[in-house]
Amino acid sequence: MTAGRPRVRWGEIREYAQRFEEYTRVIQHIREEDDRVHVPLARVTARRGAERFGPLARGAALPGGWALSRFTRGGSDVRLSLAGGEGAEVDLCFSEARDGERAGPFDLPGLRGYHGHTTLPFARFREAGDAVRQQLREAAAGDLPGAFARWRDALGHSASGRATPDEDAARLEVRADRKVYLRITDACQERCTFCFFFEADAVDNLLRRHDLDTVIEQLDPAEIRQVVLTGGEPTLHPRLHEYVARLAERGFQEIILQTNGVRLAEAGYLEKLLPYRDQLGLGFSIHATTEATNDAVTTVSEGYLPLKFEALERALEMGFRCKVLWVLSRLNLHETTDFVERIAAYAQRGNLYAQFSLPSFEGRMMRFLDTYPRLEELREALPPALRRARELGLRISFCHQCQVPPCALPDDLVHLESLWFDNPTTMWEQGRAYAPVCEGCAIRPRCSGIWEDYARHFGLDALRPFAPDDLDGPP
Repeated sequence: MTAGRPRVRWGEIREYAQRFEEYTRVIQHIREEDDRVHVPLARVTARRGAERFGPLARGAALPGGWALSRFTRGGSDVRLSLAGGEGAEVDLCFSEARDGERAGPFDLPGLRGYHGHTTLPFARFREAGDAVRQQLREAAAGDLPGAFARWRDALGHSASGRATPDEDAARLEVRADRKVYLRITDACQERCTFCFFFEADAVDNLLRRHDLDTVIEQLDPAEIRQVVLTGGEPTLHPRLHEYVARLAERGFQEIILQTNGVRLAEAGYLEKLLPYRDQLGLGFSIHATTEATNDAVTTVSEGYLPLKFEALERALEMGFRCKVLWVLSRLNLHETTDFVERIAAYAQRGNLYAQFSLPSFEGRMMRFLDTYPRLEELREALPPALRRARELGLRISFCHQCQVPPCALPDDLVHLESLWFDNPTTMWEQGRAYAPVCEGCAIRPRCSGIWEDYARHFGLDALRPFAPDDLDGPP
């Protein structure tokens, strides 16, 4: 691939990797075989829910062929599940209205009413939702917040009623890197173009099926190296602080909160997390340095970008370990070097590094494929940004699950987590693509390849093998 000095210098790669807590805490312990362990949730089953919620009874018919199927409670929120024909389901969610919240389509005085994540067209269940709203209004006799609190409390902390087995949701997956993800909410203030949660049928909110308190009690701190609280936007869950506290009490040493950071800018929010600072890392999702690009990437125009940077600054000042995730997109590639310079300035204030990631081909990404970055574009745009990061002393890694293949950045290999592993792994044998020329690549056992869907949409002509002379010896 090149003449002269080898491009793959294992000593430099290992030396760079050792600058990251992620390397010592997680990556060094990745299994050689991708034998994903599944944690059985034997005592956790899908909840049938209570028989009544205020004036509403389970099984009651609603317009449009819908019927009420169950009522469940999560913290201060209530979820009313509706069942329609041919297996259609939709959840109506009600909570006490809070200042600054966006309006929901089923709002009532003092209450926010909205529908959970669904691929169903809104028009299909709108009439049923309006009927539910009207029945709640009439039964409240003018005191909706008070009546709602009484009806909610009657559900109990966890939904009452007889539980039924749920084989599909009876276990949690612990990945080869010994991480487990707890997806605790559907809610989010943003709708990023590359979000794999929204508009993805295969991704489910854990709390739709399980009581999270029980899930946390069944996780084994000796087996799981990292617990990731994610969503949606997990800070929008009213019990997020309680979940962090319980995980810390149970002895989990690596708890990660994935967040867009908007709520962390609120007065007092970070202070509630401060007692768990030694165990809790904050993963900020920031994908722009200007308002215009942030609006384009997140598809909302709410002025959130300054709040994210404000929260990041406060978190660093309070001593939290922080990571900023930059998901690569054609919409933000031109700001990547600006991002590096801005994050490097914040890194002077505390423990901070950046992580770059390619989007996966799920959820909303399939609607915005024209924004997916091509490897040829990354080969041009990223080296100047990475060179600037090294000049400024900013640590940057590429997520080993969602990284670019090494041949896309042959002179910047120190940043690729897949090359940090002590041993080759079979982690990438599912869902990854390699070109025919890759079979002769000198670092094929440590290459993450590229998403299969990338190959399907954009081809593999950009992949180029490393020759044995490109290596300075074995890893």
